[in-house]
Amino acid sequence: MKYAMCPKCGRKLCRGGMGSEIEIECPKCHKVFHVHIEENDIHIRINH
Repeated sequence: MKYAMCPKCGRKLCRGGMGSEIEIECPKCHKVFHVHIEENDIHIRINH
């Protein structure tokens, strides 16, 4: 399991395993992110 952190404020957003695709709103800064977790990398982008 790996953790994804908000790139804007640093708050922990979620945790997931390899292959996870998650759309989540940061409870602190209220930005919506798309998180993709791979074996050796975590990709986080702002969802418009």
